[in-house]
Amino acid sequence: MEYSRVFPLRPGLLGHMLYDQNDLQGRERCYTGKGKAADTLDVKTLGCVKVEECDVENTVELFSNSTIFVMTKHCCNTPLCNSAHKLPHVTLLCLTVAVLTTWHLSEASTRAR
Repeated sequence: MEYSRVFPLRPGLLGHMLYDQNDLQGRERCYTGKGKAADTLDVKTLGCVKVEECDVENTVELFSNSTIFVMTKHCCNTPLCNSAHKLPHVTLLCLTVAVLTTWHLSEASTRAR
């Protein structure tokens, strides 16, 4: 049996939505949708769709003013996989080194005075 669960949509941390996957039995996947409206505005959405709707580019009409944008739903199949973005370890390492270097340099300049 494939492990697939989805919570009812509810607000999550940092603007992300969380789903608790349960009872989908492989018919649906959680997704992170990314698109662009008017070639300038980034549009993001989260949810769950049928497997055949994954990685398919769709044109979406939004609001009554017929704002149209192209959306692609990138699916994943692990629990809560669309709940938050993960930074690569290299990014975290570089950020840590930068913070420690800045702190060390500021401490050294303070002691020199």
